[in-house]
Amino acid sequence: MPRSNLDALTPEHQSLIPAYLEKWKAIALSTQRIDRAQAVQEICAGWELEETEICFFDTPYDMLRNIKPILPEWERYWPFDLGPQDVIDIDDWITRSVQEQIDQHLVQPLESLIQQVWQPVIAQLYNGPDIMPSDVSHEVAHNFVHDVLPQDFLLSGIQFDFCVSVLGCPLSDTEQLSWQAFQHLVEHAGWILPLYEAIDENDEKIDEFSKELCWVCDRPVKLCLDSEGRLHADAEPAIEFADGFAVWAQHGELWIRESS
Repeated sequence: MPRSNLDALTPEHQSLIPAYLEKWKAIALSTQRIDRAQAVQEICAGWELEETEICFFDTPYDMLRNIKPILPEWERYWPFDLGPQDVIDIDDWITRSVQEQIDQHLVQPLESLIQQVWQPVIAQLYNGPDIMPSDVSHEVAHNFVHDVLPQDFLLSGIQFDFCVSVLGCPLSDTEQLSWQAFQHLVEHAGWILPLYEAIDENDEKIDEFSKELCWVCDRPVKLCLDSEGRLHADAEPAIEFADGFAVWAQHGELWIRESS
């Protein structure tokens, strides 16, 4: 891919930044339930997986609680990054100065919002009473919970969307298919944790990259923020999932209620 000769975003480019930021914020904060049939279709098409290799969970807690029952040899599986960067190398096309502008005005604001929203959820999963399964370490919980929360997935998305749609980054047919598949996954599959077998039964590292499983966590059904984008609600959960798992927070600070 030949490098772009664009050294700085033009005023026209800059005028489109707010719209793309709002688009990806809306995706990050969506409370629309996943269409599981559509998600299976998109995941199977994107990774050539069998339907039996895809597991759905209502909440991050549900996923954490079921690590060992569903995947007894969970220590052998590691998460891997998901995104169009696996096929499309934007870094080879975009100039450093433009990349810095995109980071400053698109990637960093979205990252800040995501961290503000999900930090209390992570804190409750790690520190809440009777949350962490006794046979699952904090390290494993980090791999399986932190990595499913939609941060890197969406940060890749906003950068690629702007570069392709606004800056005109050229894509080959293969790259275009990869980008379309990524967009379909964002729309239909929500939070995705792809896993591959990294360690074999003899505790030997597997060199060949093998995509084995895909875990999908549904979106929350309720999400309340304050004016600064922090998780917040008075006298009710700030975030709640379909199975009743909820997080109470005020202005981004976790509030663990005492049992009555």
